[in-house]
Formats: sequence, C-alpha cells, structure tokens
Amino acid sequence: MCLHLFYHFRILYFLSLFFVLLLSLLSSGNYVYALGYNENLTIEEKEYYNVEELDISEENVSLDSVIITLTKEETIKFLNYTSDDFSEIGCLSIEDLTMHTVDDVENSYNENSAVTNKMIDYENFRRILKLEISDKSINGVINAIRILMNKDNVLSVVPNYKIHLTALPNDVHYENNDMWGLNGTYGISADNAWDISVGCSEVNVAVIDSGIEYNHPDLKNRINDTNIHRDFTVSATTPIEAVDLTDSDGHGTHVAGIIAGEGNNNSGIVGVAWDVRLVSLKVFENNKGEVSHLCSAINYAADQEIPIINFSGGMYGYEYRLYSALRGYNGLFVCAVGNDSKDVDYDNHYPSHFSYDYDFSNRVISVGSINKKGNRSNFSNYSSSGNRVDIYAPGEDILSTVPYHLCPTGCRGFFHSWSSNHKARGYHYNSGTSMASPFVAGAAAVLLSANNILSAEHLKKAIINGADTITIKIPNPTGSGEINQEVLSLNLYNSLKSIAYKVNSDGNIITGIWFNPVNSLNIPDKINGVTITGIGENAFKDISIIESVDLTNGLLTIGNAAFKNCVNLNNIIIPNNVTNIDSSAFENCTSLESVTLSNSLYAIAVGAFKGCSSLRSINIPASVQHIDSNAFENCSSLSVVTVNRRITNITNLGVSVFDGCNASLKIIVPTNRIAEYKNKEHWSSYRNKIMPSEDYTEFEIDCEGNVTDSLSLSKATNELYKLNVNCSKSYKINANSSNNVNIIIYDSNMNVISSGSNTLTQFLGCGIYYISFEFDDTNASGTFEIGISLTWTSSNILLNKGTNNIKNSMHLNSENVYHCSYKYLNNQGEGFYRFSLNIGSNEILPEGTIKIYSNINKTELLNRYGSTGINEQAITYNGENELYVFLPENGYYYIDIALPKSTYSLITLTIEQIEQKDINYQNRLATIGFDELFDNKTVSNYFEEVTISHRSKIELDIVTSGTINRNIPIYIFEKHRDPGYEPGDNHYYLVLEYTNNITSINKSPIFTIILNPGTYYIGYSDNFDKVQIQFALRRKVNTDLNIDGTLVTDPARDQGFPLGSEVIFNNGSLLGNTITEGFTRNLYLMVEDRLRDPMSRLDYDWYSSNENVAKVTKYGTVLALNVSENTTVTIYAINKDDPSIVYKKDFIILKETKTEQIVIECNMSYSYSEENGMYTLELDFTNSPYPYIGYYVWDIECFNGINVDIGRHGLVSSTGPGEALLTANYALNMRISLKIHLTITE
Repeated sequence: MCLHLFYHFRILYFLSLFFVLLLSLLSSGNYVYALGYNENLTIEEKEYYNVEELDISEENVSLDSVIITLTKEETIKFLNYTSDDFSEIGCLSIEDLTMHTVDDVENSYNENSAVTNKMIDYENFRRILKLEISDKSINGVINAIRILMNKDNVLSVVPNYKIHLTALPNDVHYENNDMWGLNGTYGISADNAWDISVGCSEVNVAVIDSGIEYNHPDLKNRINDTNIHRDFTVSATTPIEAVDLTDSDGHGTHVAGIIAGEGNNNSGIVGVAWDVRLVSLKVFENNKGEVSHLCSAINYAADQEIPIINFSGGMYGYEYRLYSALRGYNGLFVCAVGNDSKDVDYDNHYPSHFSYDYDFSNRVISVGSINKKGNRSNFSNYSSSGNRVDIYAPGEDILSTVPYHLCPTGCRGFFHSWSSNHKARGYHYNSGTSMASPFVAGAAAVLLSANNILSAEHLKKAIINGADTITIKIPNPTGSGEINQEVLSLNLYNSLKSIAYKVNSDGNIITGIWFNPVNSLNIPDKINGVTITGIGENAFKDISIIESVDLTNGLLTIGNAAFKNCVNLNNIIIPNNVTNIDSSAFENCTSLESVTLSNSLYAIAVGAFKGCSSLRSINIPASVQHIDSNAFENCSSLSVVTVNRRITNITNLGVSVFDGCNASLKIIVPTNRIAEYKNKEHWSSYRNKIMPSEDYTEFEIDCEGNVTDSLSLSKATNELYKLNVNCSKSYKINANSSNNVNIIIYDSNMNVISSGSNTLTQFLGCGIYYISFEFDDTNASGTFEIGISLTWTSSNILLNKGTNNIKNSMHLNSENVYHCSYKYLNNQGEGFYRFSLNIGSNEILPEGTIKIYSNINKTELLNRYGSTGINEQAITYNGENELYVFLPENGYYYIDIALPKSTYSLITLTIEQIEQKDINYQNRLATIGFDELFDNKTVSNYFEEVTISHRSKIELDIVTSGTINRNIPIYIFEKHRDPGYEPGDNHYYLVLEYTNNITSINKSPIFTIILNPGTYYIGYSDNFDKVQIQFALRRKVNTDLNIDGTLVTDPARDQGFPLGSEVIFNNGSLLGNTITEGFTRNLYLMVEDRLRDPMSRLDYDWYSSNENVAKVTKYGTVLALNVSENTTVTIYAINKDDPSIVYKKDFIILKETKTEQIVIECNMSYSYSEENGMYTLELDFTNSPYPYIGYYVWDIECFNGINVDIGRHGLVSSTGPGEALLTANYALNMRISLKIHLTITE
C-alpha cells in the first residue's frame, strides 16, 4: 500500500483534496483514483490522478498486464480468483503477486508455525494481483485501469512498470586512469582503508542484477560457492549452483567486479571489498525486468539474512510491492539514483526514493555518480534539496569485469595504457550510477567485515559520517544555468576509521582503535572474519571519554593496562569465557561502580582494579584461584567483597590487595571455609573483616554430649559446624567413613586447636568452637555419619514418666557443680506435673537444684503455673526438692539438675501427673455436695486437678495441723485453651481465679468462691513448716427456696407471655410438662404467685440433665429432640450472680405418634437492592416449631424470572424483584412443614 507516498501528498495538498475529489466525480474519464491507506485515518480512501499524466509507453510499461491491490475487506476473504472475475477488461490470466501467500497469513497466527518468523504487517496486508489483459496496447492498459478503478473491491490500479539498468551505452569517452575510483583524487581512498580491512569471506553481498559470470577469473573465487543463488526471471525457488551462474547482459558482472573483484591475483582489476562473497539474484534478462522479480529477490535476501544488497536499477513509478519488500528487509539496501539527469525531488526515482523520509530509510542508501574530477556526472540524477541523494561515488569511466562472450578477443579502447600483449578480454569501462552504487555496497561490506556487529543503520551512518564534502554543479531549479551544491562523496578510509578496531598480526587481539573515541564501545566478536579472543595491552588506556564497554562473549583475556585511566568508565561486565585479567587492566578507573566478573576467571593480576575509588562491592567467582598483590588497593568505596570459592585450595591472595578500602569493609566468604580464609597467608591480614556468607549449622553440646548428623560431601568440599559447648568434658569426635576424613577443631577465634583423621579426642571447656570435616582425597565424595559424644559415655539422658535413676549421668562441670541436662518427652497431655528429686537423704538443697525449660537452648524457663497472674519460674527454691509445673502441651521439655556435690549414694528424678478429680453435679444440681480433694499433705507444694461440671457457689474448706510460721499461699487456677493455636493442637494456659493464704491466725479457713464449668488446679505452695494440710469442696444450694415449684410452663394465654410451639401448633395444654419431638415449651419464673418479667430468665444459666433428649436456650425455651421412647428429663435454672439459687422442672419427652400433617403458612417480603440483595429469613416461634434454619430442608419455586437461594444461616439472596414460594420439611418432626410466600419488591 502507498502509505508514505500518499501521506506526504496529503501534507502538501490537504486543503485542496476535497476539491480534487469533487472535480473527479464530475469529470468525464480522464481521471482514475489510486487507493492508499493512511494510518492517520480510520478508513481506506481513493485518491485521484490523471491517466494522461502517467508515463505509459512500451519502454516503461508492460502492455500485457496491469497490477491491482484489493481492499482490506476483499483481502481477508482469501478468495481464489479466476479470469471470469475480471471479464470486463478481457482478463486472460491472473498471477498472485502478494508478498506472503494466503497460507502464510493464516498460519502466521499459529505460534508453532515457521511462518511466524516472517515479517507480516497484518494491519496493512493487502492482496496484489497481476491481470493479463487481452488488448495489449497503450489504450488497452489505460482502459483497463479506468474500468478496474470503478470496482468496489479494488483499492488501487497501476501499470505494470518495467525496471531498467542504469548503465550508459558503451560509446562514452574514457580517460586513461584505469582504477581512479579506488585511489584517484576523488576516489574512495581504498588503498589506505585496505591497511585495516579488505573484507572477509563471512560477509555476503547480494547483487540483484542481470546475473554474474562465474567463469571470470576475478570473480569465481568471490562468488558464494553454495546453491544460494537464484534466477527470478525463471524461478524464484530453484537453487542455482555457483558454477552455473551466467550473465547475458554483462551489467551484473560489471557491478560484481566493482564490489568484490579479486585482489592480489596479478591480473585484471580489484574490487572494493576483495575478500567478501557475492550472491547472484538475477532479475534482468535482455536489460529488462519486472518489479515482481525485484520484490521476490529482496524478500529472498531477507529470508537468507544477507546483510547487504546492491541494486543498480530503478524506475519512476511507485509500487506498494516494492515498499513492502524493502520494509521487510533489515539489511542495508544500496541503490543507484538513476541516469536521466533528473531532479529526483520532482521526478521520484524508485527504489532510491525510499532512502528519504520512510520508516526504513535508515536502511536504504541512494547513490549518485561523480567523475574523476569530482564533478557530478552529467547523466546522474540529483536532488536540488540535497535530501534525496544520500551520497555520491565514482560512477564514470569505471573499469570492471564483463563476461567473456561480450568481448571474446579483447574490446577496443580497454586498458589504454596496456601493451598490445595484454588484450583486455573480459574487462570493460562503463559509466552510470549503476557503477557508483557498488562502490558504496563494497564499502559497506568492508565496514561489516571490520566490525561484524554493525546493523544496517550503523553501516549507513558510518558511510555518511565518514564521507568527504565536495561541491558539484546541478541545474538551477528556479531558473536557467547551474548552481553549486555541497554533497557527500564516499571515503572508505574515513568511514572505516569511524568503526574499526586495531588488531594484532594474527587478527584476534584488539590493540586499539582507529576512530575517534566515543563514550560507548561495543566490541565485535569477529574482525575481518577472525574471532576476537583478547583485549591487548594498553588497548584503551587513557581514553577518558569511555563510559561503558560491551565486550564480546568470545573474549578470553584482558591485557595489561587495557582500560587503565578510563576515568569515566562506570560499569563493566566481563564475559564468562575470560580466564585472566592482567595487571592494571582497570587501574584508576575512578568512576567504575559496577563490575561483573567472568565465572571462568582464573586470576586477577597485580593492581587490576587498583584505585577504582567508586567501586562499592565486588563478587569474586568460585573459579578465581589467584588475586594478586594490590588488585583492589585504594578502592576507597569498596565495602563488600564476596568470595565464592568454597572447595579445597581456596583463593590465594597477594599482599595489600584490600589496603586502602573502605573502613567498614566486609569480606564475605563461604561459611564452610571461613576458618581457612582467616588463617591463610595474606587473608589473615583481614581476619577481623572476614565473615560467613550464611548462618552456621550449630550443635548444642551439653554434658551428655550425644550429637549425630548425616553429612554428604561432594568432591573437594567440606562442612564446618559451630559447637556451643555447655559442659567442660573430654569429647570424642567421630567420622564413620571408609575414606579418610580430616577433622579440624578451631577455637572461638578460629585458631586451630587440634586435627586428626576419622576420630579425634579433645577436652573442651565451656564456650564456642568450630569443627570441620573434609575428605583427605579431594576426588572422594559420599555420605557418612558424624558423631560428638563424651569420651566416657553417660546414660538415661532421656527421662521417662515415673522414677528415673540419673546418678550415672551426672558430671562435674567447669564450675565444680554436679550437673547434667535432660529432656523429657511429655506425651500424656497438658496439665500439672510433679518433678521430685530424691538424693537418699534429708539434705537441704540450694535454690535452682531443678530447672525446667521449654527450649533446647535452655533460654526460656517455664512458668511454674503457666499463668500471667503469677510470674514464678520453674526453678526450685532453697530447701525444695520437688517442683509442680504446668506443662501446656505435649512435646519435649528440658531439665537441668545441679547438685552441690557428687557423693550421693542415690539420685533419682520422678516425673508424674498430679491426681485428678471429676466433680459432676449433673444429677445433683439442686442438692448440697461435699467432695474431699486431699488430706494430710506435708510436702512444700501440692496441687490436684478438679473438673467442675456446672457453675456453682463453692466453699473451699481447709484444715491444717501443725505450727505455721510463714503464710502458705493457696491457689485456684482455671485451664484455658490458647486461641492462638489451631483446633487439635491442645495448647493451654492457666488463669489465676483465686488466691489467699493459710495463716497462723486462720489455720483452718473457709473461702467462698464461684466457679464456672471447667478444669481447675487447686492447691498450695511454700509449706516450708511442713504442716499437715487437708482440702475439701462444699457446693452450696439455698434449700429455703421453692426449688421444684418456681419454674412454670406456658402460662395462660391472656397473660401475654409467648407460648411454646407444643401449645401453638400441637394443641398442647397450658402449664403442661410434656413435649412432643420437635416442639418446644417456654419456662418462666413464678415468684410469690406472680410471673416474673420474661427477660429475668437471662439472669440464669439453664441446663438440661440430658442434652441428647432436650435442649434449653438462654431464654428458658426447651426443645424436645428425637427419642426412641418417652423419656424424662430435668431442666435446671441457676442464678448467675448467686449460683446457690437453683430451680428445676421435670419434663416427659414424647415419642411422636400422630400422623396428620401440620402446614404452617406465612407471608414475608423485602425490598431488593443491587448493592445488597441479601435478606434474613424471619423465622420465629409464631411461624415455625423452632426457628433454627439448620433443622429445615428447603425447596424453592421462583416466579417472574428471578432466582432465589437460601444460605446455611438463613440468608435469602435474589437476582431481582419478584415472588417465590419457599417450602421446608422439619427434620425433627416430619409431620410439620413450612410454606412461606416471599415477595421481593423494587
């Protein structure tokens, strides 16, 4: 489509467009409209042009056909057209010229298709057809265009333009400077450029032309020797071997010689890039060609990723096909501007016009011709604005290769300076912009050879920036005569210097740059076809402008002082193949902030990064074995160095490597090798700055000393453990392996204490140590068990419930205390436990004899009572030999026993749960109860667990015998489940409900308390006088009240008290004591023959003697549950403020025997809201036997097109206003069903 061409037409003529369109509608037939797509509009528009102004002649147009572009709407139909579809023009045949086939477009949407790699512009994709017409004349073409433009499905119609070679005839005057275009005064300075590059065989240049004669001695070695070549005049798909290439016209062979004629072969001519490879893409035969062939050739070159195309031809008609083809080609397209001495500002020449103001113009370069005097060749097209000819190059009297058959015995006038013995067979002088264009294409090939990462845009920029400025004469566009114009003239040497690097004699080491320095360097992976493996000594030294460098991945070494004093270089990534960074490579790069080192790096040489004062951190890969002296000296900002080598033979360090770095410098090394780094030569200078990369694996070594672990080591690795030794003992360290395992023990400062193989015995005082295990054979690997134990083993360190003999496990520690640490696995559940120590005598033991911890590190002592109400730790007082401790859950607990001497004949520790009592008032709520807890206890502490079934007013009756000198605290704790734990975790804590004292004055006190249902721990502590103590509980009930007669059921209706559903729906009698399954009775309090306010029922706790038979609500409503036979149940009401006030009522729950159905109907309504479409179903005792939604099974019938649903909690949701019938069966009594008529209003 004519996107850019017509876009610029609109800018110039936008105001007049409307009038042109109007005129075209009114005029008679001399105008046709070309159709274009404008990205700034939303529809496709047709634009008019005068047919008579088209250059339709036999020379410029193929008279047998026209080219049409279909509309987008028509294109996407993907039809198969026949000549009948265009019978109005006498269509004989149709050829589809679309760049991509229909299958390509359809398949490109499939991500697995190979077609996805093709550049398909889906938005602008249009079908293009070539229609063969029956009237093969100028009038026939014009008439066909007029007819076709009236078809709605046709976007545009253009003639089938011919393209022409731009070479001039052979009767041009020649001067006898045979190769002036290469090294003449106005030549391209090739002789100087060849000192840098003559091209390389890895660069291909496509010659889209008349073919190339393979047998020419100056070309046969330059032609790509594969079957990549194509002849598009015959077939676009048939491969052609190099040996089969021919050129009947000679034009392509002449162009090929200018680009790449072989040099240094002692004969003939030499091309600009005489070591590159040529690809022949033939589109001309007998000096004629078609646009379709040209487009196919460009598309083919794009598919083959050929980086440079030379096309020395053109035409003066715009072709959307050509636009699309070039838009899809990412290489550099070099083309001649034409030989008609026309101003291409007004006579647009294609494809050279695409070098100006198109979205791909930076990949197209248009070339004009100059002669050896630096004047514009009189035939060369030009641009009066200077914008549409990018550059000029030698194009007049250019000697190059031609096929032998065109001058089999030598051509007259060739090689004027040669003797008669050198006939010029196969060479010829030609002139034209066709000859200028290959000079530029050859120059681009040299540039790409010297720097293989250059894009087409970079190539064009280098050619333009390196060009000379010359003055030529062009016709005066505003009058007669000529005017001067400054233009650019190709200078290969200058262009090459702008992108080329200097290399050594082998071509693989960069030694410097030819071009003026820039702030960003991009190092190519190849130069002149040779892989770059190194940056040489002093290559970029002192180039202060460099800010960043992109190094090639193939790099192996960076030489001495390669980037020294590049003071603005701010970051560098060393590719992963680099093994060495030589001395001072980056010294004094004072702006260098970021360095990423190669993961294959072996050595960092002396002073490599010395003085890089902005460098803050550096990561040293595991591959680095040597960091030589001063490597990072005076890196004043360097505060973090991370060293990753963790295998045997850690990284070696030279002297003063980190001297002058930041005062807060941290050197992070692998944790397993930290001891070695701290002790290794020169690293030891920084031992206080060396720290581990991660936490240590730690072992707690107590007096039992029993630690084991399974250790897996790969080749040349080790493992380092941190030991926290809590007991001064002799320990045995063992590695159970068939291989020799080196064991090294370090003190807290990581100095070596001792070492051995497989087994090592060492006395360790209390403190921190480190221990390393490593195979002696660095090639060994495997898994083995390690162990740390006492040299003299101890026993019974895991305690069991009951009595444990611990004498043989005790040791004297560094403080001369007879000590040992134990662990106890509690699997009996939470509760109070007694820990009793028996030493075989009545010796008074010191404070802290028994300590109980919750964690293995023994940093958290248990709370004795597990209560925030009393903050007493689980540690014995002076004179105590037993400890009552609340264990909140199952799991391990850790016990320290510390005795003042080791001469005891017996040492046992008994662990037992305290006694448990279950006090159940279920069937004696209305009577006084007496329960003894314990008697005659003389121990210092004692508790029992008591379970209370109902809220009660209780007297704690205490009796003591003996002299009391110090008060004895009494405690009542209630057990609560910790809400922070998931159900099933069973983690509990205690709440202090009551405390008081037994005193010398009140030796046998009675304390009155109110207890809710729950589990309590009741007891005393600090009975240091060893008095006898007895505890009993007495539950109080006020028997003076009317216990059996206060509660009444469903009183008379006229008193206005709500009645139970047994009365309302089942004809039950008032004041009755029977309830049928599923029905309810309401209880009220009758005091002094007067019914109390129904709300007074909330002052009582209500209980059922059998929850499986009847339930009672907090309002005194009794619900009868399903029974197998008539069953009696008692309901109790206990006053909340004074639980001694108790009332009761007996009921008989009746098994349902009736069969008649009870249907309860009611109406409900609510207003619908989109924001809140939820409604709570209003069940109560007037419209249901029991208003609990979970007892009903619902069926819903909806009306008015809405949907209604009921949630588990009785929430009704609706999709909108309407009506619904809700029907429910009652699970507790199948006789009963509900029917609710629900209206949902706006």
